[in-house]
Amino acid sequence: MLLIFDVSLRGFARRYIKYLEMLGYQVEIVPDSLKHDHILAEYARKKSAIVITTDKYFPYDMKIVLPMSPAKKPKYEVWYTTLLKALHYIKTQNPHRPMSL
Repeated sequence: MLLIFDVSLRGFARRYIKYLEMLGYQVEIVPDSLKHDHILAEYARKKSAIVITTDKYFPYDMKIVLPMSPAKKPKYEVWYTTLLKALHYIKTQNPHRPMSL
């Protein structure tokens, strides 16, 4: 399963890339040329990937939105836990479908 991280989550992705790869996920950190939402959504659609973002209005169905509090600095540990819970939900949502979505 390919995970594509939004440009705003570049530092988070770099910190946890090795852990996600050990769990069997392919991780891709997009370059600056894909910073616009509609371009990133089309790229993810072509790759059949899941987009990880903090933008709840991101124009793509296969996305995981990490919580962003305007008053506090984001905690990577909280994001990582939220991400793993969401990925587990996606994997176990339909046990009869193939693992590659």
